[in-house]
Amino acid sequence: MPIRSQLTDLAADFRYLEGEYLMMTTHGEIVVSNQALEILKENDLSGFYTRPVKKDESYRVFSKPDPADNFKYKQLICNHFMPKMSPPTEIVTKKYPLRILVSGNIYYNQQVLSEIADFNQTYEYFGSDYGDPVFVQRFWILTKKARDIFIERFDQTEDDFSPVHLVDEDGNVIENQLSDVSKIL
Repeated sequence: MPIRSQLTDLAADFRYLEGEYLMMTTHGEIVVSNQALEILKENDLSGFYTRPVKKDESYRVFSKPDPADNFKYKQLICNHFMPKMSPPTEIVTKKYPLRILVSGNIYYNQQVLSEIADFNQTYEYFGSDYGDPVFVQRFWILTKKARDIFIERFDQTEDDFSPVHLVDEDGNVIENQLSDVSKIL
């Protein structure tokens, strides 16, 4: 079963978009406020574009939607993808070919540092043994610069991120990594 592409702008019930800056839907879409988008642009972050999030008015019967609401939030869409992960990443393919489980840490060859954007997504799709294949998605990989902005400006914590590890050309883990790809969202 192929991964579905998003064909239209995201529609959301704004009553459930409670974050001041960032929100994530149950399907993994990242929604940002205009204020957050300005911060990302001010810091010249790369690897994404945006689409408007339309206000879902299906719950309203008697009131007319305000068109200005359609510009209140934007969907952050990654347009830069990482190469395949490197060993020793343990990837286990399950019953469906698109359902992949990562066991442990994520590793990339150190050469990716010359090719990354501030926002990246994994080549691989991830999911679980349970649920609908529609929920299979890619992980977001951020540079240290982007991660630091999320922590300093968007009230995220270190615990919201997990490390990405680098290996050399021979597959040896590089110790004491102070890389630009230090965390994953």
